[in-house]
Amino acid sequence: MGMLKILYLEDNEIDVDLVSSALKVGGFNCRLIHVANRREFMVALEQNEIDVVLCDYSLPDFNGIEALRYVREKFPELPFIFVSGTLGEESAIETLKSGATDYVLKQGLSRLSPAVRRALEETKERLELRRAEEFRRKYDFIVNISRSFMVLIDNKLTYEAVNDAFCAAHDLSRNEIIGKKVYEVWGERIFKKTMQHHLENCLTGSEVNFVAWLTTKKLGSRCFEISYIPYSAEDSKISHIVEIFVDITEKKQTEIALRRERDKAQKYLDIAGVIFLAIDRNENVMLINKKGKEILNCRDKKIIGKNWFDNFIPESYRKQAKNIFHKILNGETKNYEYVESPVLTQDHQEKTIAWHNTLLNDEKGNIVGMLASGENITERKCAEVSLRASEERYRTLVEGSGQSIISVSKAGDILFVNKISEKLLGLKAEKSIGKKLHEVLPTPLADSMKSKIEKVIQTRKSEIVENESQVNGGEIKWFEWRIHPIFNNGFNIDSVFVISMDITERKSAEAKLKQSYERLQKTLKGVVNALTSTIEIRDPYTAGHQRRVSELACLIAEEMNLSPDKIEGIRIASLVHDIGKIYVPTEILSKPGTLTESEFNLIKIHPQAGYDILKSIDFPWPIAETILQHHERIDGSGYPKGTKGNEIIIEAKILSVADVLESMASHRPYRPAKGLKLAIAELVSNKGKYYDPHIVDICLKLYKEKKMKFLSE
Repeated sequence: MGMLKILYLEDNEIDVDLVSSALKVGGFNCRLIHVANRREFMVALEQNEIDVVLCDYSLPDFNGIEALRYVREKFPELPFIFVSGTLGEESAIETLKSGATDYVLKQGLSRLSPAVRRALEETKERLELRRAEEFRRKYDFIVNISRSFMVLIDNKLTYEAVNDAFCAAHDLSRNEIIGKKVYEVWGERIFKKTMQHHLENCLTGSEVNFVAWLTTKKLGSRCFEISYIPYSAEDSKISHIVEIFVDITEKKQTEIALRRERDKAQKYLDIAGVIFLAIDRNENVMLINKKGKEILNCRDKKIIGKNWFDNFIPESYRKQAKNIFHKILNGETKNYEYVESPVLTQDHQEKTIAWHNTLLNDEKGNIVGMLASGENITERKCAEVSLRASEERYRTLVEGSGQSIISVSKAGDILFVNKISEKLLGLKAEKSIGKKLHEVLPTPLADSMKSKIEKVIQTRKSEIVENESQVNGGEIKWFEWRIHPIFNNGFNIDSVFVISMDITERKSAEAKLKQSYERLQKTLKGVVNALTSTIEIRDPYTAGHQRRVSELACLIAEEMNLSPDKIEGIRIASLVHDIGKIYVPTEILSKPGTLTESEFNLIKIHPQAGYDILKSIDFPWPIAETILQHHERIDGSGYPKGTKGNEIIIEAKILSVADVLESMASHRPYRPAKGLKLAIAELVSNKGKYYDPHIVDICLKLYKEKKMKFLSE
């Protein structure tokens, strides 16, 4: 015997030590698992394979009898021994009646080891007896006379017992089969294809049931319902498999024949373009075809066996529909009664069905239900209603649209003219329909319209045209013409719609708006030029600096494929980016030597000063913000705010690079021009630190392509 696991439920540590000592003295090699309360007790039982439970009779929060009941419910074969110092005779008898294996008084712990040993032996004997009885019962069942195959194989897949039916089918004696492997009896091909994976699954402890066609020497090809039942002889290990083969060939052949006939009939019904529905006398659906399921938007399981009227007929029509149904069944009306009725789909939509009904009779002629064929006429009914409504809407829309609508045939004949056409074009319906365009419209207008109509017919695409036209009465107006092809069968064009709208006032407004915009642009240009001149007057040494910076910044922006509008904003910001220098004393701006720290600090106020000057002007671009940030640097080392990275707007990043490049390439009072080459070197050496890497790469590309010559000049 290996190490025993003994679970001891006891709240007194001293008693635990005494019991542990008594077990050691008794010669037990055991692990005593001590628990003191209900929760620990239940967890220990679940997490350990316990061999014996010892339990005090009285506990603060858990009655010993309750613990016993829990063990008997969950682990009925587990030995359970009470170890108590207060257990009287009546209580002891109660414990045994409740299912306890034994009881030991704490005053006589010398009895504990014999009690444990006896409990273990009794449990083992009881389990072995049960296994033997179970094995004998199954074996006796197998050897009973049966038309089914009943066999017993071991976990090596070797036959140990077979019945007469199995032997007869294979034309072998029992001795010729017992001791052989399964594949030796059935053949390697059948074994691997049909049996092997099921047998292996059964050996893991799962009962397996399946149906298979098998061939034997005497019976030929037969269909069997096969069951593999796992059997454990000892230690809970699967030792055998009980196999039962029930011949269901005739049943299977009947099912196949019925299924073929049913499938054939169902196919005939399913290819029909109408509903086929069978309803029994109790109003339940017996059959429905594919078209019916499509119309009801429902599957078989949701229809077959359901009450047709309660589930698929709207409540408002249900009573009337039931009345018609039962009249037909009772012969009170013709079998082929034509009925139009609404049905209710699974998603609670109503559809209209036209039904033709006939009775269903059994072999004795009794009426058992009704077969109905139905055509879905929902669309037709809706179309009739919609057509009437559409005609009215069309008439209202066409006449109240405020636009001239003319229908012209492919041959150029006027087919329809609405009332507004008389006001816009001077056309009257009664005098225009059936006429050619040239007969009712001024020649220039008719010529233009005819050419556009021909183009629409040729390209099969709508055309929108705006032009000036002289209408009847000689008045010149602007019109928007929309010419749409009309297809008579989805492909051929038989006519066009010419929709015209008077846009004279809109054109006039557009012209005025254009003039206003041009004046505004001139004003803005004048303001920018004035600001630029102001800066250059204050700082004559940098005359042309802002213009060159603007030109370079726009060149960079174009290379970056920025939008024309954004480039225009960059151009204007560049032209006035030094406007804040008007706050810097002239002697500092034109000082020939190196600036002191305090002088340079005065220079550094010009971005903020420029921002303050322009922030109140409502430019359509971020001019003030660009000027504020044009001396900021990527790493935050710039001024005036130390803005860095993506916080700097793209316009300021471009202006920053253009400003540095132009300044270094040009002459200044405090130093001669360093040249374009050194300026480029400065950008490259501080790429990603002070200046945006992408913009530096673009400057390098422009330099190599010699597009910066204007800076050298």
